[in-house]
Amino acid sequence: MTFSVSDYGTWIWICVMILCLVAEAVSFSLTTIWFALGAFVCVLLSFFPVPFHIQILLFALVSLALLFLTRPVAKKHFCAKKVATNADSLIGRMVVLQRRTDEMEKGEAKIGGIVWQVQSAGGKIEIGEECRIVEIRGNTLIVEKT
Repeated sequence: MTFSVSDYGTWIWICVMILCLVAEAVSFSLTTIWFALGAFVCVLLSFFPVPFHIQILLFALVSLALLFLTRPVAKKHFCAKKVATNADSLIGRMVVLQRRTDEMEKGEAKIGGIVWQVQSAGGKIEIGEECRIVEIRGNTLIVEKT
């Protein structure tokens, strides 16, 4: 009794398809779903007398074509967009420090009656110096000198 890959081609492609679907379900990165579809095409091909090496070639071609042609469109429609918050409106605003800061030590600034933690994006910033908010990380404003 000899083992031939083409004898088990359908099962091989079904296993590849299931593995790709599981990987997609775990990551939801819209990457492996296209390889699952390529494997599905090969499941259908395996019912016909198509050599296994041709099936592998078609799997690669179909999967990569789907990945490069449809992923950008699908990602635009399915991936969650970042929801802007009120804090995002602070980016670009100027603040005056109430406590000095640098890359390692957090300082403070008051904006609209609320005291925020601030951290320098680069270099030391002293009390009373004006700086611009460039980013928000958690509840800390990242600032740079103007």
